[in-house]
Parts: sequence; C-alpha cells; structure tokens
Amino acid sequence: MKNSAVLMCLLCILSLGTLKAQTSKGKFLIGLSSTLAASGKTPDIMSFSSSTTKYKSDVANSPEYSYKESSFNLSPKAGYFVVNNLVLGLDLSIITWKESGSSSEYKYTDKTSILGAGPFVRYYVSSGKVLPFLELGGLFGSVTSKSSGMGSSETDKSGISGFGGGAGFAAPLGDNVTFDVMIVYNSFTSKDKEDNPNNNRTSVGTFGIKLGFLVFPGKQKE
Repeated sequence: MKNSAVLMCLLCILSLGTLKAQTSKGKFLIGLSSTLAASGKTPDIMSFSSSTTKYKSDVANSPEYSYKESSFNLSPKAGYFVVNNLVLGLDLSIITWKESGSSSEYKYTDKTSILGAGPFVRYYVSSGKVLPFLELGGLFGSVTSKSSGMGSSETDKSGISGFGGGAGFAAPLGDNVTFDVMIVYNSFTSKDKEDNPNNNRTSVGTFGIKLGFLVFPGKQKE
C-alpha cells in the first residue's frame, strides 16, 4: 500500500501542469482524502486495507485458526477562500475497522466505527508549478464498538474529540483539480458516554500521510 502511494506521488509530480490562480478570494473547493497512519492498531492504520491470516500446525489434533481484518477511512471536505490563499471549511471523517476470527472451537467479530466532523483552515503559499500549504483542523464525533463471540455480544459508545495539522503540497491535474500530499499529526481523545463516573479517557497521537484530490469549481481566473 505504501509503495502504491509513493508511485502515485511520483506520477503526479512527473505530469505536473501549470497551476493557475485558483486560490483567490471568493473561490470554493471540495475534495476527498484518505490517510495512511504510521502506527498502532487503530481504525485508520491503513486506507482501504483487507487481509486474511491463517495459522496451521503439523501437531496432531492442533486446531486451525484464521482471522480477517479490514479497514478504510474517508475524509470529504469543502471550503471557501475568505481572502487570497486562505480557506476555511469543514472536514468530515468516516472510519471503520473490522476483525473477525474463527477456529474449530469459537468465532468472534470486533468492529469499530468513527463518524466525526470539524473545522479546518488551510493557507497556500504561492509558488511555481506546485502550491505548498499548511493546514490545521479539529474533529468532534462518536465511536461505536461492537464485539460478539461465544454466544454473547457487547456494544460500547464513546465520544471523540481531536485536533491536528500538517504541511504538504498541491500538484495540479489540469486547471481545476489538484492531487494533495500532506504529512499530518493528529491527537485524539475518547471517553465513554455512559457508566464513566471517573471520567476515564484515552488519548492517542498518530503521524501519517494524507492523500487526496481537490476540485476548484468555476472558471479559471487569469
């Protein structure tokens, strides 16, 4: 997956066009991105991943065991340039992670879903064929975790909040579309919504690479 991301970046850089002024006051942008996280067994460890693992042994009567893991994350966004090169907008986050395992003795399924939204601000630095940028943002939403197995099931709901930011560049794919690459750091805090008298909470910080496409609707300004 990481090799594919690097290849996409190289192809975009090699096919750069001229990015004319699409970041002037009054312009809009809409886009979609996804994050390759650096570490941790969390719902966003890798975008659009799916894997199957099987354990076998030649030992007599040793049971076979297998588990499947899948995840994806999407971040739609929309924004408006309040002044030249400075855009304010809204990010959405849709993340799921699922693991299921089975053997001759038992089966289980664990699934986590995150749905959130938050504001972002991005500033573009005017340059040549590419536009470097800085971005900051926040996230507020909910986490739903479901576990089932051995004849029982459990559902847990918690709130999540976070903030993050990063730096990257926008490579043009024509006059109104860019391919974005950004190195990001995000910090998230989650806590149970119910049965939490001690206000227990978990904080996680992750580094990652965020890849996406942005569209600048409207005619090109000269």
